[in-house]
Amino acid sequence: MKELSELLQKLKLDAEQTKTLDFNVADSIITALQSKQDPLDDTTIEGILEMILVLLAIDHTPRNKAKVLMLIAEIAKSEETRVPCVKAGLISTLLSHLESEELSVVLQALRAIGNISYENEQAKSVLLECQGAEKIVKKLGDLEKNFDEKSDNRIELAACGSLLNVASDDGALADEAVSFGAISFLFGFVKQSVHSNPNLCQMALSALSVLVSSDKGKESFLEGEGVAILRMVLEESDDDELIDLGFEIVTSLILDDNVKKALVKQGYTEYLLKVVSSLKDEKNDELAKQRVQSSADIIVMLLTEDESMKVLFGDGNGAVLKAYENCIKLVEIGAHEKLLDLLARTSRSEDPGRRQQAVFSALKNLSMPASNKVKLVESGCLDVILPLLSTSPFVQFKVLEISEQVIKFGGLTPIIEMFRDSGLIQTLIKLIKTQGINPQTCYNAMAVLESFSLKEYFHRDLEVAGLNKALDDLTSHDNANVKKRALIILTRIKAQKIAQQD
Repeated sequence: MKELSELLQKLKLDAEQTKTLDFNVADSIITALQSKQDPLDDTTIEGILEMILVLLAIDHTPRNKAKVLMLIAEIAKSEETRVPCVKAGLISTLLSHLESEELSVVLQALRAIGNISYENEQAKSVLLECQGAEKIVKKLGDLEKNFDEKSDNRIELAACGSLLNVASDDGALADEAVSFGAISFLFGFVKQSVHSNPNLCQMALSALSVLVSSDKGKESFLEGEGVAILRMVLEESDDDELIDLGFEIVTSLILDDNVKKALVKQGYTEYLLKVVSSLKDEKNDELAKQRVQSSADIIVMLLTEDESMKVLFGDGNGAVLKAYENCIKLVEIGAHEKLLDLLARTSRSEDPGRRQQAVFSALKNLSMPASNKVKLVESGCLDVILPLLSTSPFVQFKVLEISEQVIKFGGLTPIIEMFRDSGLIQTLIKLIKTQGINPQTCYNAMAVLESFSLKEYFHRDLEVAGLNKALDDLTSHDNANVKKRALIILTRIKAQKIAQQD
C-alpha cells in the first residue's frame, strides 16, 4: 500500500509540474492495483481520486487520455472505490468521452463506466440523470453498424459489458437502453460474432438476458430478428456457454404467450425435439441431459398456449407435432406428466382460463398414438381429469374429449383393468342421468360411453353399470340431439347382442 501511495504522489506531482503523463509510473500503478491483495484504505482512495482529477484537468494527447481513463477503469475494479468515484463526479466525465473519435479513449471510458456501475446503485442513479444508458447504446449502435470481425473487437466487448453492468438490477436504465434500440444492436453483435468471437457473443447474450426480461424488452425481442438469431446460436454454435445462455434466455421468456407463438413459428420445436432425441446417444453426458430437460420443459410450455397449439398440431404445413413419432417422443420424455401436473395446479387456481384449455388440448393430441394411451393412463391421467367432470360445461367437454381419445383405436389391453379401477364408466353413466345437465355435456358423455361399447371386453361393465336403462330414459329427453344419440347407441348395442347370439 505504501508503494502504491508513493507512485500516486509521484504521478500527481509530475503531472502538475510537466502538464503531461508519465507512462512508466502510470503502468506501475496499474500493475500495483492488479496485484494488490487487500482492500484500499480511505486515505489511499482519496489520494487516487485527487490524482485522477489532476490528470483529467490536463489537455492530454489521445494516447495519454486513454491511459488516464484506463487508470480509472483499473481503480474501479475494487469495490471500495466505486462509490467514491461517483462522488468525485467521474460518471459525467466518462460519459463525455464516449463522443471521442479516438477508439482507444472510448474503449477505456466504456470499461471505466462498466466497472464503476457494477452493483453500484449510486452510479446507476447518476447514469439515469445523465441519460447514460442512451449514450452507451448510441455508441453500441455505431459499433454494430461498423462491425469488423477481423479486428480484436475489444471495444465492442467493452460496450456490451458496460451496458450489462449498467442495466443489471435497474429496470429504469434497462428500459432506457431498450427504448434506444439496445436489443437490436446486441443481436446484431450476436449474429456477426457467433462463429468468429465467442467472447463477444457471450457478452452480448449476457446483456440481452438482462434487457429482455421487462415488458419493453420482450416487445423489442419479438419485433426484430432476435427470435431467429437466438435459434441460430442454439443450432449452429459449438460453444457450450453460448448454447446455455441461449437456453437461459428462452427459458426466462417462455411464460409469455406472444413469445411462445414466435418460438413455434420460428421452428424452435423441431430443434428442441432434435435435442430430446439426442439423449440416447449422450447417456453419460450430464450437460446433454440438462439440455434435454430444458428442451422438454420449454416444449411443455409451448404446448400450453392456444395459438401455439394450432401451429404445432394444426392441419397446415409445418405442424411438427402432428406426426405420431413426435407425440410419442414427447411422452417418452415425460411431457404428459408435466402437463398433468400443470393441469392439477391450474385447476386449483381461481382463474384457470386459457392455460387450462391449452393443457387439455395438448393432452388430447398426445393421446393419439396407441402406445401413448397406455402411458397416459399409467401416469394417472384419469385420476387428474375425472374429478373435473363436476366443474364447468367447457371443462366437462374437454375431459370427455380426452377420455374418448384414450379409449379409441384399440391398443388398450394393458390398461383395461386401470379403466375399470378408475370408475370412469360409472362416473359417465351417473353424469348422463343427472337432472338438468348441460345437453352438450350429456351428448359428449354418451359419445365416450359409445366408444366403450365398441370394445367387447367392456360390454359386461356397461351392462352392470346400467347403461341401457340410462339410455332408455334419455330417448325421451327434451334435446333432439341427445335423444337421437341415445337411440343410435341403443340400436348399436342391440345389434351387437343379436350378432353375438347368431
